[in-house]
Amino acid sequence: MKEGNDLSLFSGRKNYAENIYIGKFFVGFIAYILLVHTVFNFTNLISSLEISEIWGVFMFEVFVYAVPIVVYVVLKKESLKTLFPCEPVKLKTVLLLLGLAISSSLALSTLMVAIVGILGHSSTDIPFLIQVIGDGYPFYVVFLLFGVSTAILAELLFRGIVCNELKFFNLRKSAIINGVFFASISTFLVPSVEVAIVTLVSGFLLAYAFHYTKNIFVPIALHLIHAVIAIGSAYILQELEENAVEYIMFTETATEDIIMSIITGVFFTIIFVFLARKFVRNITI
Repeated sequence: MKEGNDLSLFSGRKNYAENIYIGKFFVGFIAYILLVHTVFNFTNLISSLEISEIWGVFMFEVFVYAVPIVVYVVLKKESLKTLFPCEPVKLKTVLLLLGLAISSSLALSTLMVAIVGILGHSSTDIPFLIQVIGDGYPFYVVFLLFGVSTAILAELLFRGIVCNELKFFNLRKSAIINGVFFASISTFLVPSVEVAIVTLVSGFLLAYAFHYTKNIFVPIALHLIHAVIAIGSAYILQELEENAVEYIMFTETATEDIIMSIITGVFFTIIFVFLARKFVRNITI
């Protein structure tokens, strides 16, 4: 029997076992939300002490992701290799994953431009990342604090721990739950429809990648690629024109730009689907 494909090991008690796992996951989710609220209030307290906002947000993310990881590892009493597997990955698979990461990131970002242009922004607040760039922090500082650290901690939590707890569900259900969990937490931290859509889709894809490769470094690397594209594009825009990102956010998008974004997004989506089908055909489950 392949791990993660069914619940037959419960000898006919599939519904009961599934309900138990859903209950455990729901309780864990509520506990995690309470932790986020607690740390969020603590971070606000730190901010009131006039500590730099960038370090306050960084401490917040570290606490939010690191605390449940440490608690889980201690309570499980299993080897890190079991909790966070690292199976060998073929070069062909790595190249396919690289193409999937780039195409999905570009497809999501361009389609989000079109959606925002049509529906308008769901938030009138300037994103924290844009504020940091505007304050003059160099790329490497922002990437290390909010790219590398977030990618490692978030993937250990959402793909490593959450996928481990959902391993008795079929792949599709596990990936959907994983994506919803990832999106709900990310949207709580950065409330906007755009963040919800991007994190829901990316969470779903990262869960699939982790399942197929059985290597925790794969979703971490894919997350890093998304971070490079997101943070890098923001810096490029800011270099091209001062306050360019704020201009894009709060200025009505021209119809031709929306059309071009849709065409570009569909183009990269087609590439992604092609690579995804090739990836699934060439991987050993």
